[in-house]
Amino acid sequence: MYEDFTDRLSARAYDALLRMILDNTLPPGTCLSERDIATRLDMSRTPVREAFLLLENDGLLARLGNNRGYCIRERRIEDFIDSLEVRLILEPEAAARATGRMELAQIGMFRDRIRALIEAAESGRGVSRDSSRVIDDMLHQAIALATGNQHLSDIISALRRRTAVFDIQSLPERALDSCREHLAILDGLENGPAELTRESMHTHLVGVRESIIAHLTTRPKPSQAGTRMLSC
Repeated sequence: MYEDFTDRLSARAYDALLRMILDNTLPPGTCLSERDIATRLDMSRTPVREAFLLLENDGLLARLGNNRGYCIRERRIEDFIDSLEVRLILEPEAAARATGRMELAQIGMFRDRIRALIEAAESGRGVSRDSSRVIDDMLHQAIALATGNQHLSDIISALRRRTAVFDIQSLPERALDSCREHLAILDGLENGPAELTRESMHTHLVGVRESIIAHLTTRPKPSQAGTRMLSC
């Protein structure tokens, strides 16, 4: 019973820290301590320690020497490219394997929500970054799970966390393209053939890669502000 409770707290700590990393509440270079994060999340240090280990395994945290805690890793374009190259190998194959395996109601739900995003963008209302990210995460996770291979699903989820820190949704020029690419993937998942679904996923990921690389290689480099220590 105690272990189950601790596991739930660890999952909550992990989710909270991941959100803060992805939305830049905790930017690269920020140093974290178990005590400060435990205070912020109103929990003991044990689940926070376990969350730190998971985030380190995801490549999002770097351990500091002499038991001085962890630091949020800098976002290097090389890390993004390497992780996305692996996604380009695994996710098109996962999409092909998921073809014909997803419930039609689930496909319909994704299609309706993505069309709503397209309508909002085309009408000038704009697309919520959070809403778009949630749908993107849900769809890619559902595809991975539909393969029936839990190990493959776990690997894809970990890789997506590594590339999510570059936040493709921060590029407004990609919003509509991404939605339309997702619709093409859904068409393949519903109607096949598997090769079409594979190609649609590959096209989508290549588009993500090219947009992010263009963004990262043309934006001004931030000034070196030094390492920040989180204070609570």
